[in-house]
Amino acid sequence: MSDLVGALKENTEAIRALTAALIASGAIPADVTVNVTPAIPVHPPKAEAAIAAALSPLDYERDVKPVGLKLAAKNKQQLTNLLQEFGVTKGTELKPGQFAEFIQLAQRLVADE
Repeated sequence: MSDLVGALKENTEAIRALTAALIASGAIPADVTVNVTPAIPVHPPKAEAAIAAALSPLDYERDVKPVGLKLAAKNKQQLTNLLQEFGVTKGTELKPGQFAEFIQLAQRLVADE
């Protein structure tokens, strides 16, 4: 998710720089204002919580542990093998930088029948 946030910041800066260059060149007047009201809300109210959760850092208790418990309930050996791939023996030993990949792989294993 941090890649997306970084890309959005880069694009915003690029748009600002382009706008400044267009104004400086006289291609568009400096006093032009555009008010745009989207027909559909950009962030529907129910999406606000989902967006906030998606942009917040992953948390072991909230995000990692539940997926690990689901995998353990399905096949404890798969959980043990997955943890070993990350060089740990317990989920609590995972580093925050490993959370996203662990969650993705564990969810895949839980979904496989």
